[in-house]
Amino acid sequence: MASIMEKLGIEHIPDSMRHGSTAYQFTLWFAGNLTVADYALGPILYALGLPIPWLILALVLGNIIGGLLVGLLAAMGPAYGYPQIMISRAAYGRVGNLPFAVANWVSTLGWFSVNAIIGGYIINYVDPRIPLYAAILITVATQFIIALFGYDIIHRSEYVLSIILGVMFAVSLALALTKPHLLTTYARTASFNPFNFAIALATVFSYIMSWGPYASDYSRYLPENTSRSKIIVYAALGGVLASLWSEVVGFAVSVATGNTSGLPTVLVQFMGNYGVAYAIIAVIALFLGALAANVLNIYTNSLSAGNIQQGEEVAGPSGRRARWCRDGHARWIKLRGLLRGFPTIPRLLDNALDWYTTGDVLCK
Repeated sequence: MASIMEKLGIEHIPDSMRHGSTAYQFTLWFAGNLTVADYALGPILYALGLPIPWLILALVLGNIIGGLLVGLLAAMGPAYGYPQIMISRAAYGRVGNLPFAVANWVSTLGWFSVNAIIGGYIINYVDPRIPLYAAILITVATQFIIALFGYDIIHRSEYVLSIILGVMFAVSLALALTKPHLLTTYARTASFNPFNFAIALATVFSYIMSWGPYASDYSRYLPENTSRSKIIVYAALGGVLASLWSEVVGFAVSVATGNTSGLPTVLVQFMGNYGVAYAIIAVIALFLGALAANVLNIYTNSLSAGNIQQGEEVAGPSGRRARWCRDGHARWIKLRGLLRGFPTIPRLLDNALDWYTTGDVLCK
């Protein structure tokens, strides 16, 4: 197990450890954007009521600009050999970079919490006998295991998830487009409003570009002589296609159902109208989508935590233990926040959270 666990954290990746293919940049950002959060943007676009041509323009333009930004930042990974938040130290220094590291840590913490709750909510929705807090624990445990092993396992997992999610979202889109007459009805009532167009463009752009502070975290092991243009194209293309796909599915489901809530259960109920098998596909797709995104959130969260601590950890076994510690602390702190509101949690578990987050376990 130790042999496949990543040994480095925020320190520079030496030439002897450089490896990988630019193709994995496509699959990682493709899987990472086939998510519930991206899907939920579709109903927002539907509610804005823009004409189809203007809606397409906002979708394409926002995603391409945001995707190119992620690609450009990903291209910095092989050149610097550092995580994204560490690269900015070159411009701002350790102290000047600290606010950005803290902001990125808080941001990844927030996104992790959102996706963990969504994953738990899906499990609880399928089987209400499983308490929500237990469902969240199941979700977090799955994500924790993948992220804990680090860079290589994350890329391999996202590669597999990109295939599974691609097929499942294709099925979702095909079903959502079975009622083209409803799209005609929408087109009749749509009207252009420059303010709504600006909102649509900003909404689409802001989501995909929010991956920017993560970008080189997942390209820094590539050989230094790797083609920068290939990294930009693969990373941008994966993110843009997946983001467009998810948002179109969300929009199409809203057109078909008239529901603009963006709740994941709407997709499950809609696909369930075509049979139980399709409802199961929707549930699996939503759960795996949260998994694909959250593995990236927690891994980058741990790297941001290392940057906040100032200085680089030591490579080798001690470096591996340090990243294990940061990952573990990050997860338990998030679980504490997520689960405090459920009075049915045994006091023993709560005490365990307190004990672990004091730093007395693994971190001495």
